[in-house]
Amino acid sequence: MIVTTYTCDRCKHTQTTNLQMWYVSVCVTDRPLQPRYTAATRVHEVLWCRDCVSVVGITFPPPVVPPDTPKPTFEDFIREIMRDEIANASER
Repeated sequence: MIVTTYTCDRCKHTQTTNLQMWYVSVCVTDRPLQPRYTAATRVHEVLWCRDCVSVVGITFPPPVVPPDTPKPTFEDFIREIMRDEIANASER
């Protein structure tokens, strides 16, 4: 079995997944870029854990949790079919 270990370049924290690790880099340009272009040269790129990223003030938006939609049951399908049939019959 192959195990990949991710190490924070700032605090040396290690973990086996990269879910809470981010690449941090500083880009320098001599002119403002157009909004649609993101071609800047990364001078130095480091891998930091969430704690280190938070300490320097880089914040992340809260994760978007999709609303819980109940899965339709068999009875729900039958009721929908019946409503459609009744609506179609009353239109005739």
